Amino acid sequence: MKKRPAFIFALILTALIASNIYLLSHIPKQKTFGKVQRVIDGDTLVLTTGEILRLININSPEKARPGYEEATSFLKQIENQTIEILPLGLDKYGRTLARVNTPDYLNLKIVQEGFANKYLVRDEEISSFAKAEENAIENEKGIWKKSENFNCLNAEINSPAVLLTNTCQTLQTKGWRMKDESRKEYNFPSLEIKNEETITIKPEIASFQNGERNTLYIFDSEGSIILYYLFNY
Repeated sequence: MKKRPAFIFALILTALIASNIYLLSHIPKQKTFGKVQRVIDGDTLVLTTGEILRLININSPEKARPGYEEATSFLKQIENQTIEILPLGLDKYGRTLARVNTPDYLNLKIVQEGFANKYLVRDEEISSFAKAEENAIENEKGIWKKSENFNCLNAEINSPAVLLTNTCQTLQTKGWRMKDESRKEYNFPSLEIKNEETITIKPEIASFQNGERNTLYIFDSEGSIILYYLFNY
């Protein structure tokens, strides 16, 4: 019977050691400094050490997509500059996820100036990034240009479907595309949507199907924005 208290004590001690190791491994790294060697695109850069930084909370247009050149050129302004870095771990490609100050909070500034959309924003920063994006779109900053059909659609997400109601004159959807905050896109079929008509689209974008927090963006054939709709914010 005397062995049981010792056994329980050993279990408690093991649990305490394990929890301390876990806590120590999850303490955020301290801020560091680095010099920017080159910019890859609007949200990714390389330091002179060879380390690749992926800026958190944002997603800029990919190569060959509308807005790529403009977003990349904006970030190139910090090439050869020394920046302050708060590393927050690695992504699946081995890049360092980071907040960057120049001294402005660069991640947020990129969204404020309209060169990226918000993406996987950390809970404590949701409000500032959502407001920055809304202001950039409304004021047509950076890559954001309003379509002549801007705000002609009302959206509702009834997972896995997206319901769109036309509040303007008849709309032609040829060349339209829909995306979420990530790179996932859906190309519209060529449709005619009459005034007050509601259509149902099933874009097969997992984030909408699973009810995750996200934003739906719809663009016309010229790449101008027709609608942005915040979901579960």
